[in-house]
Amino acid sequence: MATLPNEDSWPTNDDDAKRNLERPLDILLGIHSRLDEILITGIIQHTCHRVHVVDSGLMALESLQNHAFDIGLLSYGLAELNGLETTQHIRATQTAWQHLPIIGILHQEESDKMAGCLQGGMNTILITPISAKKLMPILMFYQEKKALLF
Repeated sequence: MATLPNEDSWPTNDDDAKRNLERPLDILLGIHSRLDEILITGIIQHTCHRVHVVDSGLMALESLQNHAFDIGLLSYGLAELNGLETTQHIRATQTAWQHLPIIGILHQEESDKMAGCLQGGMNTILITPISAKKLMPILMFYQEKKALLF
């Protein structure tokens, strides 16, 4: 697994904001909590990335068929298919999005599921509450990987 940048390195200046505008990430956010949705969407939009929000695993899979995303943030508690089941479906497909970076979102009380989520194909896990300090290093890491492809 790749090493993520330090939490203290998230964008804080105009150069970082300019980079985000030049190479924004398209992010699929599968989230079941309205409060978490508002918080995470706000962080993502504040940094000039694009976010598409769904509230079920089936909707996440459908969205992947219709749009190319750079990263997926999937809550364990998604409806219909939880975040782990959705990840397993994604990894089992023979599609372009089979290798989509997936960041799992777990609540404190779900933290015992972390090992299973990583074994099931998630790239890393964030435990709520989600903050810019936790999320931004991950987004920067994948934005830099995207830049290397172009």
